[in-house]
Amino acid sequence: MTPKAAKTPAPQQAALADLVVPSSTFTRTSTREWDRERTGPFDVDRFAKLLSGTPDEDRGLFARTGFVRGHVSIRMAADDRRLVVYLYQFRTHEGAVQLQNSFWDQYEHGDSFTVRGLGRTWTDAGLKQSSTRYTATANVNFAFGTFLVAVSVTESNKTGKGLRPDTDLAATIAKQQRDHLAGAV
Repeated sequence: MTPKAAKTPAPQQAALADLVVPSSTFTRTSTREWDRERTGPFDVDRFAKLLSGTPDEDRGLFARTGFVRGHVSIRMAADDRRLVVYLYQFRTHEGAVQLQNSFWDQYEHGDSFTVRGLGRTWTDAGLKQSSTRYTATANVNFAFGTFLVAVSVTESNKTGKGLRPDTDLAATIAKQQRDHLAGAV
């Protein structure tokens, strides 16, 4: 029996990272260890281990939808707002739409908002409170070709004062992400 060779990242993974829209606002790497551990390419196993709230369910979803590969980018703005972009690639557009539906059904959602110019877009926005912080989040999810894209813009503070989900920024980044994908694939 021959020993298994160490896995090296496939060139495709680096290319998928290049499909994440660049931002002049969100330029910093997060200082949070939790974010740094989760940023980068993922396959089914890495997603289930680090990124999923429902690992067994998501493994089955990825198998049924023809998931090929994914990438998550987590970047910070100078004012500590956080941008998270997930790119999921599938064998078919139908697989992307099926995962979009399934993921969306897994969680409760806040208020929806409109993103003009993007088809099949699901959005939610809201303010949540933990024991130490308030967080305002705006999410946009859309299927584009064989990709499912999830964009999340968050901002948090200790009081909740002045926080509101930045739905305009999330919509703008989602449209830029779609245009970036369209120009690259």
